[in-house]
Amino acid sequence: MVGACSWEQYLVTIVHTVNRFTNWTPFCISHDEQANAVDWFYRGDIRFDDPTYGDTMQRCANHPFNLIFTRKTPLDALDECTQGERSLPPAGFLFHLSRCGSTLVSRAFNHRRDTLVLSEAGPINDVLQLSRRDPSLTHEQTRSHLFNIVQTLGRTLDAQERHLFIKLDAWHVHNHAAITQTFAHTPSFFLYRDPLEVVVSHLRTESFMMSPANAPATLEMTVQDAVKIPRELLIIRVLARILSAALTGIFEPHQLVNYRELPDAINSRIAPAFGIEIADPDELALLSRYHAKRPHETFTADAEEKQAVASPQLRELVNEHLRPLYDELEARRLTRR
Repeated sequence: MVGACSWEQYLVTIVHTVNRFTNWTPFCISHDEQANAVDWFYRGDIRFDDPTYGDTMQRCANHPFNLIFTRKTPLDALDECTQGERSLPPAGFLFHLSRCGSTLVSRAFNHRRDTLVLSEAGPINDVLQLSRRDPSLTHEQTRSHLFNIVQTLGRTLDAQERHLFIKLDAWHVHNHAAITQTFAHTPSFFLYRDPLEVVVSHLRTESFMMSPANAPATLEMTVQDAVKIPRELLIIRVLARILSAALTGIFEPHQLVNYRELPDAINSRIAPAFGIEIADPDELALLSRYHAKRPHETFTADAEEKQAVASPQLRELVNEHLRPLYDELEARRLTRR
């Protein structure tokens, strides 16, 4: 009888879990000819404590529930699926140039038990890119979907979590208007670094950001046209558009943070602006000793080395296309009072 009772209880747990959306999280937004839909993973007690949201979704993919059950709901019904659940409003957004210390910032906040961190969450990107696949989508609909997906991702059952920190993808600077209009009172920062060092980093380690497959989002260019561009120039064009966007007046001097200001700027500027308690300086110093994306590895400062290995040809390209933009951004940052 005990075994039967246990089995019945297990079945009840399964039905309860499948019928509700508590502890389920979106892992992507899909689109077919009929409608936009949300695909879900059961998260259980898995916490978003990986370097990126995608890393956490990889762990969720191996959860027994996700090997058996799949869930898909209409995007338009997202607010109904999570109605009545506790959700944290975003405390702050981090925009960035890429390869400039943004993961260190998100890891510093993730180190705090009271802060829920969403780092480069795929569903947020999917919502922001929907209009490319669905031209009938209005700006108001995009903002509504963005609000609902952030509210869904910000749900928490942990009473200790009181803040939501969102690190965006680098190309989301082009969606700044939609993001800041949807969350008008949420502070944000733009983090950047010497562009030559960023280019060298991308040449060494490939990323989806710099692939022709992502060119529609980063360059408003077709994949077919992007594959014809030399790799170095593709990287430089992507970074030039991000820096140009950051210079259009969307960021005030106090919102600009140079890589060289880390990790001190986390405590002195970013955390206070987001209303999050300042981290213990000793803990932050210890965290900075390890590689943000590969926490098992010791971090070694590499700015000088990246500057030294750049070829004269690469340096010339960066000086022509990126250096003036970087210098203008630096001049604006230094006007901060």
